[in-house]
Amino acid sequence: MVAELERISQAPDASPFNYELLVIDDASTDGTLEVLRQAQGRFLRMRLMPSHRNGGSGTARRIDPQQARGPILSPGS
Repeated sequence: MVAELERISQAPDASPFNYELLVIDDASTDGTLEVLRQAQGRFLRMRLMPSHRNGGSGTARRIDPQQARGPILSPGS
C-alpha cells in the first residue's frame, strides 16, 4: 500500500504543479487505516479521509470529486 502511494506520487512530485492526494479508507477491517495514518507523515500532500461505513469502491470514487480542493480532478485507477 505504501509502495503504491510512492508510485502514484512520483509524477506529480516531479512536476511544477500543486496537488493533493485524497486517500479514502472505506471502514476496512484489515488495518489499512492504521497503515495510512502511519504513512501520512511521508506523504505531505496526502489527505486521509476515513469513512465510518463501507460503501464500496463506487462510493469512494464519488466522494473524491466532492472533497477535492483544487480546480482539476484526475480520477484514481
